[in-house]
Amino acid sequence: MPHPQQQQQQQQQHSSSAQHTRQSDPDDGPFNAESVSHVVEAHGLTTEVKTLDLEIFLEYMQKQLVLKLQPVIRWVDDCHALFVCSSGTEAKQMLSHPQNFFTMRPMDQACAASRAQPSIAPPPKARPASTSVVANRLLSHHLGLAGLRDKGGESALAAARIAAREGRKLRQQQREEVWDE
Repeated sequence: MPHPQQQQQQQQQHSSSAQHTRQSDPDDGPFNAESVSHVVEAHGLTTEVKTLDLEIFLEYMQKQLVLKLQPVIRWVDDCHALFVCSSGTEAKQMLSHPQNFFTMRPMDQACAASRAQPSIAPPPKARPASTSVVANRLLSHHLGLAGLRDKGGESALAAARIAAREGRKLRQQQREEVWDE
């Protein structure tokens, strides 16, 4: 039977090695700034700053910069928050726009706690505009009501589909021409 002191040392070694494998320091490995170029860190926040304050700030920035989507807020701790923009160009616009509300920096200069955040994906893109033309056509066919159909809308939708198909063919042809050269 091992000595109690030896047992204690073995347990300490085992727990310290387990802690070492669980913790990952973001400074250890290479930080890929390109994959998080759409993220901006707000730092130096006080405990008085609430999510509502950040939302008001982002609404202001959205109006000033004409951003497509309002960035998503992800809190890191009481002093740091991440603004996840829909693209890297929008994040650069936020950083370059003069403002006196919060201090911001790009993600490649962020603190270790912010960099340790699990994969920060961009927020979802805006949904494309939709029409009720297809639904009306299906309903009119199944219910036998010809008055529900919108002939003008159907022809506009067909023209849009043809234009999209031709655009795809043109882009494919241009790609093939580039690779043939």
